[in-house]
Amino acid sequence: YNVKLPALRSFQIEGVTYFNQNDYYLSAEKNALGSASLYSISSKTLGVDLVELNRDNIFPNPVGDFLTIDVEVELEKAEVFDYLGKKVLVDNSGKKNLGVQHLNQGVYVLKLYYQGGSSSLKFIKE
Repeated sequence: YNVKLPALRSFQIEGVTYFNQNDYYLSAEKNALGSASLYSISSKTLGVDLVELNRDNIFPNPVGDFLTIDVEVELEKAEVFDYLGKKVLVDNSGKKNLGVQHLNQGVYVLKLYYQGGSSSLKFIKE
């Protein structure tokens, strides 16, 4: 597809709106006050490759003492981060049962590492 945008030093894309099977609208703003435009994109070949959905799961959530990690691949490492982004736990065992009894109550992010990628899941510690 071919999109003709004006020759600007910089611009910010505000949004892309689906119109129909072949047409999209792109709203962009110049790096100046009060100057925004709407552009149309038309393509019969616009698409994406097949995307595999993340099937990772954790339970129970909220969790008390032990968090069970349900993944379809071999786990290499698990890290837990608090709401400020501080790493509070690292587990290199590859086990799918993680002890979190020492964590304070709150919201955490569990980052899972496995061959070929990683994923992040949010959980609540009671």
